[in-house]
Amino acid sequence: MKKRKPPPSPVRDSLETTVAELWRSEGYAASTISGYLHVIRLFRAHCHVRQLDEFAALTRAQVITIAVFLAKNRGLTGRSELHAVRAAKIGLRRWAVALASVGIAVPRWRPADHGGRFDALLTEYCEFRRKWRSVKRSSLVTETGQIKRFLAWLPRKRRLVSLTPGSIEEFLTSYGQTVRPKTLASVCCGLRAFLRFLHATGRIRVELARCVMGPRLRRDASPPRALRWDDVRRILKRIDRTTRTGKRDYALFLLMATYGMGAGDVLALRLDDIDWREGTMRLVRPKTGTITLLPLLSAAGHAIAAYLQTAPRPKLRRELFLQTVAPFAPLTFSGLARRWEQYTTATGVSIRGTHALRHAYASRHVEAAAPPKVVSDILGHSDPHSLSTYARVATERLRAVCLPVP
Repeated sequence: MKKRKPPPSPVRDSLETTVAELWRSEGYAASTISGYLHVIRLFRAHCHVRQLDEFAALTRAQVITIAVFLAKNRGLTGRSELHAVRAAKIGLRRWAVALASVGIAVPRWRPADHGGRFDALLTEYCEFRRKWRSVKRSSLVTETGQIKRFLAWLPRKRRLVSLTPGSIEEFLTSYGQTVRPKTLASVCCGLRAFLRFLHATGRIRVELARCVMGPRLRRDASPPRALRWDDVRRILKRIDRTTRTGKRDYALFLLMATYGMGAGDVLALRLDDIDWREGTMRLVRPKTGTITLLPLLSAAGHAIAAYLQTAPRPKLRRELFLQTVAPFAPLTFSGLARRWEQYTTATGVSIRGTHALRHAYASRHVEAAAPPKVVSDILGHSDPHSLSTYARVATERLRAVCLPVP
C-alpha cells in the first residue's frame, strides 16, 4: 500500500527553512542538516498518515516508537536498525529543541519525574548527611546512586523495617558478581551509612550496618594507571583542532594533562574562573570545596581562547565546557569519557579512563623531583601522603636507590 504524503504546506516548508537557517548559524555542517531534514520529513509524513499531532509526538518515547516502526518497515534489522533509530532520535531531538527556540510549544522530551516511593526518604538522608557529616553534594550524588541501586533491588512490597542481614548479603553477592572489588567496596560504604541513618531515625530496630562486609582493598595493591608523557603528547596531537569540537577537546584535555585535573575539576570550570588580565585560573574542587589559584600557562590560555572564539554560547551558560551542538548543555562525564576513548583508540594507547592524565601529571612531577607539598596542593590532596602512591611509578628515581642483587 502506497503511503500518502502530507499535502504541500507553505507553513511547514517555511518552518523547515527557518530551522535550517538556525542550524547553519550554529555551525552545523550542510550534510548534517540534510540528514536531519530527511528524518524530520519521514516523521511528519508518518504523523500525517496516522493522524497524529506532529508537535505533540515529539517526546522521547513516541519518537523511538515511530523510529522503530519506520526502520522495520524499511526491512532493517540488527545493528542497521539500531543505527537508524539512534539517528532518528538525535535528529528529532534537535528538531524539538529548534522548534522551542523559535517559539513553538513542544512537550517535554522526557516526562517529569513525579518521584518514587523512596524519594522523600533519600532527600531526608541527604540533608542528614550534609548537616551532621558535612558530606559534599558531589559525593552525595554517587552515594545516593549506590543506595538507589539497593532500593531498586528490593521487592516492591518489601518494607525497610523487614530488612535482614540475609537480604543485604544476597544483594551484595549478586551485585558483586557484576562489578570490580573496588566498586563493590564503595557500594558497601554507602550502604553502611544509609543503614546507620535508618537506625538513627527509628526506621529499623537493629543496626544492620555492622552486617555489611565488603572486600578488603589494599591502597598499594596496584600502581596507578599512568601514561607516559610521550603518549599524552601523541593523544593531544591526534585531536583535530580545525573543528569546533576538536578545539574544545584539545583545551579540555590539555588542562587535565597540564594541571593534573580530574574530570570533575575540569567540568566544574566556569568562565568567571579565568582571569585573563592577571593570567590566573581559579580551580574549585567539587569534593572539598577548596579553592586553588593557578597560573594560566600560555599554551592553556591560547587553547581556551581558540575554543571560546568559535564555540556558540547561550547567554545564561557560564560553564566553560559545553556540548558543541544544540541545546549546548554543559559537557557531561559520559561525554568526556567517550571523547577520551575515541582519541586513545585512534592513537593505539590501551588505557581506560581520563584519570590516567592526572596520574601522568603526578608521576611526571615526582620523577622530576618536584617538591611533594607543591604537587599535592596542585592536585588538591588533603593528605600530602597521598602523593606517595606515585613514587611507585617513578622508575628512573627508583633505579638510583635500588640495591644490587646479591
